Amino acid sequence: MDPQTLHTLLTTGMARHQAGDLEQAEACYRQALAATPDHPDALHLLGIIHYQRGQHGPAAALIEQAITLNDAVPAYHCNLGNALRALDQLEDALTAYEDTLRLAPEHVLAQSNRGNVLLDLGRAAEALTAYETALQIRPDYAEGHSNRSRALMALGRPDEAAAACETALCLRPSLVEAYISLGSARRQLGQTQAAVDAFDAALCLQPDSARLHCDRGAALAALGRTDEALQAFDTALSLQPDCAEAFCNRGFALMDVGRTEEAITAYTAALDLRPDLAEAHFNRGMARLVCGDFRAGWQDYEWRWRCPGWPGGTARHQHLPRWQGEGAPSGQTLLLWAEQGLGDTLQFARYLPQVVALGWSVVLEVQPGLETVLAPLAGPAVQIIPRDAPRPAGVAPSAQCPLLSLPLVLKTTLDTIPPPAALQADPERVRTLRARLPQQGLRIGIVWQGNPNHHNDRNRSVPLSRFAPLAALPGVHLISLQKGPGCEQLGDAPMVQSPGPDYDGGDFAETAATVAALDLVITVDTAIAHLAGSLGVPVWVLLPAIPDWRWLTDRDDSPWYPSLRLFRQPQPGDWDSVFQSLTNAVLQRLEADRATDADRQRFALTDQHTVAEIGP
Repeated sequence: MDPQTLHTLLTTGMARHQAGDLEQAEACYRQALAATPDHPDALHLLGIIHYQRGQHGPAAALIEQAITLNDAVPAYHCNLGNALRALDQLEDALTAYEDTLRLAPEHVLAQSNRGNVLLDLGRAAEALTAYETALQIRPDYAEGHSNRSRALMALGRPDEAAAACETALCLRPSLVEAYISLGSARRQLGQTQAAVDAFDAALCLQPDSARLHCDRGAALAALGRTDEALQAFDTALSLQPDCAEAFCNRGFALMDVGRTEEAITAYTAALDLRPDLAEAHFNRGMARLVCGDFRAGWQDYEWRWRCPGWPGGTARHQHLPRWQGEGAPSGQTLLLWAEQGLGDTLQFARYLPQVVALGWSVVLEVQPGLETVLAPLAGPAVQIIPRDAPRPAGVAPSAQCPLLSLPLVLKTTLDTIPPPAALQADPERVRTLRARLPQQGLRIGIVWQGNPNHHNDRNRSVPLSRFAPLAALPGVHLISLQKGPGCEQLGDAPMVQSPGPDYDGGDFAETAATVAALDLVITVDTAIAHLAGSLGVPVWVLLPAIPDWRWLTDRDDSPWYPSLRLFRQPQPGDWDSVFQSLTNAVLQRLEADRATDADRQRFALTDQHTVAEIGP
C-alpha cells in the first residue's frame, strides 16, 4: 500500500474514532495493519480502541508493540500507563507515566495520571505533589484540581479538598468526578446535607451512575433518612446488580432501623460479590455480635484493621507474631495492647487472668492515664504501662495481641464471658470524697454526653436538661461526672453539683474514687459505664434504640457487668420514654432505701432494748 493511501486510511480512521464510531475506526486501522503490520501509529490507535471497550490486556499488548517499534512518542507511553493501571499493574503503569515525562516533562495528562497511580498505591503525599506539578503547568486543568482533592482527602485535609473541588467546578461545572469528591469531602466535614446536594448535582449529569446513587444513599443514611437511603441503594442495585458497596451500605442503613437480620443478609450478599470487602465483614461482625452470635461475630470483627479510616488506627507491634491462644513456653511474655477507647480497655482488661492462667507473663499497654486505675490488676505476672512508655527492663515479649481480639482468641461466647476486671478505688480517697457529698438521700453521678466525634454521638448523647425531673425528686442529689464537652451546660443547671475541684483535673483514679463514693451512676454509653461496672457500683446506662454491639438487644441487664442496668429507647429518638422509666426506677430505689433505713432504725431500737434488759 502506497504511503498516501495508508495516510488516508489512518486519517479516516481517526476521524471516525473521534466521532465515536469505534467499529469503522477499527476497520480502518486493521486495513492499514494488513498492509503494514509494523506501523506503530496503527498499532497504538487500535490499542486505544481495545482500551475504550474495556479490553485492557489486548490494549496493553498492542501499545507495547508500538513502543517496540518507536519508543520516542510520549502518547504511546501515556496510553500504555492507562491500560496497565486498568489491569491493576500499578508499578508498571507508574513506569510508563514516568517514561512519558522523560520524553515530555510538561505532559500534563501523564503527570496527573501518575498522581492517580501513586494514590492507588497509597502514596498520597507523592500523588499530591504530582497533581500540583500538573497544575503549575496548566492552572486551568479542572481534572487536576478534582484529582488533587482526592489526594487531600487521603491525607485527612477535607477542608482543602472541598476548596479544590469548588475550583474544579468553577472551571468545568459539568465535571461529575468533582461533585463526587465534593460530596465525600462535605461528609468528612460533617456537612452531610451539603454532601447530598453535591451528589444530587452529579446525578443530574449522570443519572444512571450506580456509584452516585450508592454514595448519595450513604449520606442520606447518615442524616437518619433511612427510607430514602434504602431507595437510593435499591436504585444503585437495579443499575448495577453486582455493586457490592451498595449491598454493604444497604446493610448499614438497615442496622440503623434495627432490621438486623436483613442487614446481615445484605452484608453477606456484598461479600458473595467481593469477599475482601473489609467494611462488609466488619459491619456484619457488629450485627452478629449485637445478636449474641459471638462465635461468628468475633471472626468478622477482626476485619476492622482493614477498614479504610478505621478509628482504632493501624495495628501496632506487628514485628511480633500475633498470639493465637496457645499456652506459653517457659518464661515467655505476651504484650497485650489497648485499642479504641478508654471504655474498651476497661471492658476487655477482664481477660488478664485467663491469659495468665495459660502460663504467660503479661505486659499490658494502655492509654496514658489508665495505668493508675488499672493498677490493682498488676502483680507478679502482670505489668501495666502507658502507651509508648519504655518497656520494663529485661522484658522482651515473644508475641502480641490487641485487647479486643482476646474474645476471638479465647473463644468467648455469651455463656463464657469472664467477670469484670476487679478494679478498686483508693479507700482513703473514697472516704474523703464521700464526706464532701450530701450525707442524706440518694447520691447519683450523671454523664449526659459522650465524645462528640464519635460516629453515633448524635444518637447516644442527651442534653443535661433531661435530668431536671430527677433533680426535682425529694432526696435525690445529682453530681456531675461529666468531663470535657458537655460541661458547658452546667451553667444552666444549678440543680447539679460538682464533685469537687480535684475531679476535672484529676486522672482516671480520681474519677474511680468519685464513682465509688456514689450510691448510683446514670450515664449515656461512655467509659464511665465500664468504670462503674468494673468497680461494682450500681450503674444505669441510657441507650439509643440501636445500641452499640456490646449491649445486645431485648434485655435490661448485661452479661458484661452484674451491677449494670440498661434503659433502652423503644423507638429511635424516644428519650421521653427512657427518662420516664428512669424516674420511676429512681422512685422505687428511694422507696427501697427508705424501707431499709426504717428497718435499720427498728433493729437499732431492738438492740437498745435488749441491752437494757440485760444490764445490771
